Amino acid sequence: MLFKSEDLKGKQEELKKMAYTDHLEELGRVAVNDLDIDVVEELQEVLESLNYKTEYRNDYLIFLNSEEKRECRINEYIRSLNKNKSGSGSMMYRISLPIDLVRELNLEDDKEVKIYEEDNKIIIEKLEEENKMLKLNLLEEGQRELLKKGTLNEIVGYLNDNYDDLFSWIEDEEKQQPIELSKTELPDFKEIEDLQDLERELEKVDFDWWGLEIE
Repeated sequence: MLFKSEDLKGKQEELKKMAYTDHLEELGRVAVNDLDIDVVEELQEVLESLNYKTEYRNDYLIFLNSEEKRECRINEYIRSLNKNKSGSGSMMYRISLPIDLVRELNLEDDKEVKIYEEDNKIIIEKLEEENKMLKLNLLEEGQRELLKKGTLNEIVGYLNDNYDDLFSWIEDEEKQQPIELSKTELPDFKEIEDLQDLERELEKVDFDWWGLEIE
């Protein structure tokens, strides 16, 4: 016996606590080889009541209407977004994407995206690295100070424009400096092509008591 409830609504609530729908949406199929055929048929009926159309094939339930189901979810997101519109017509986007869509969009590594509505569709665009908003922080004696917020190019521009103010003290021969500073190679921001290049240069001046970090 798979369901304890007798009525359809109760079975639907029980199904939501199981992994069948997650597997259908993530993998497109779910193994049911451990279920009797009459239980499989009952499971299919409950799934179909939730708009999951399946076909029993070789001990698996195959998700037949995945695209239709996906479109239903997108439409539901749009309705949810429309509810968040303010009186001025502006909109704040805050949505949760199912894991299958996250994987399909290759967003599992927390890539920054731009989400907006256009022609009754949700448009999701991955931002190129140079367009992401970054923060340049100064770390000094345990304190953190925001120096600049902007894109990669804007951060690099700030570092070049304020180079002397930020780093000239390292080579100040008139001050008594720690020995490790005499071996310090100053960073060069003139040929930065990506975030990794920038972080590599900042590592050159990463001291225990002073440094610059990118968020």
